[in-house]
Amino acid sequence: IEDGACVCELSVEVLSRSWSVARTYVPLPRFPTVSRDLAFVVDQALPQLKLEEAIRESGGPLLASVHLFDVYAGDQLGTGKKSLAYALQFQSPDHTLTEREVEDVIKRIVQNVERQCNGTLRR
Repeated sequence: IEDGACVCELSVEVLSRSWSVARTYVPLPRFPTVSRDLAFVVDQALPQLKLEEAIRESGGPLLASVHLFDVYAGDQLGTGKKSLAYALQFQSPDHTLTEREVEDVIKRIVQNVERQCNGTLRR
């Protein structure tokens, strides 16, 4: 062997204890998702996870996913502030969502973030 080599020993017995043999089937959604991006300005010290939990908590069953896609901190926001931007997806299992339904959920999310995280919606 001209290059370095590595040796590894695996215990199949230990690995097999964590194997999952149960398979679940989840059908594809019948109704479309609605996507919205929201950015919040919060204190620099606020953990991202706390803001995400506030979003999920107030999003209810129509909030299908939350994904952080941008973090920004700069002079425009003020000292000690940062902006966290999230891509939100909304979906109902039994009907196509109306604009009003989505806007109502977004309104609850913004109010909850203001209350729990002292955050403001970035415009």
